[in-house]
Amino acid sequence: MIGGLRLGAQVVDELPEVHLAPDPDDNPLLATALAGRADYLVTGDKGVLGLQAVENTRIVTPRQFLEEVVRPDR
Repeated sequence: MIGGLRLGAQVVDELPEVHLAPDPDDNPLLATALAGRADYLVTGDKGVLGLQAVENTRIVTPRQFLEEVVRPDR
């Protein structure tokens, strides 16, 4: 599994400064999503979910991601 993740992973070296999360400890997560130009940030963190999106990154629950991306026919 780890090998498969490495094949599809994008490594980001520099993170932008972000001050958007209600909990400052979550800002590096948002910065990583922005630096990697992620389409989705999948989380169960209610504070981060409350943001709904950061720039072009949609913030969704695992269930939403599953329904929208993994099983788009449902």
